[in-house]
Amino acid sequence: MVRRVSLLFSFIVATGVVFAGESDDVRQVRQLLYTEFEGHAKFDLGQILSCYVENCVGSFAHGSPDPRRWSLTVVGIDSLRILKEEALIETRDNMAVFENLVIGDEVQHIEVKRDAAIASSRHYGSGMNKETGERVRWDWINFWMLRKIRGQWKITSFISQVMM
Repeated sequence: MVRRVSLLFSFIVATGVVFAGESDDVRQVRQLLYTEFEGHAKFDLGQILSCYVENCVGSFAHGSPDPRRWSLTVVGIDSLRILKEEALIETRDNMAVFENLVIGDEVQHIEVKRDAAIASSRHYGSGMNKETGERVRWDWINFWMLRKIRGQWKITSFISQVMM
């Protein structure tokens, strides 16, 4: 099961990184986001954290398009580390409960102006809960803000889990 997810993820990463006509900055932002996504698939906390600035900020939309329902969850790399550690544990636990997992992560939009960028990504999937037989699906959008610092793109802030 893990192998199937990893192979699918590797295919998405390998095929989603190069687009004709993109500037070098857009390609670098896209690659950074896929590096972050790949860190989750590999359960590599170091790889995930390497994509962020020390003073990063993150919010969770909790599935709502209404910003009044969002919460400020991450303030700094230490709180991001705790959040991502918990998320990796939860993901590993979920992989034990679900079978026939299909997972996708794709960068859908990137805009760069000088040393600043915004991006959006879609994260989706489905799996069969082995205990209940229920098919579970998810589909959400993440919004990313990035800066080019000393020639290297880094994620400065994000809004996660805005439902489509």
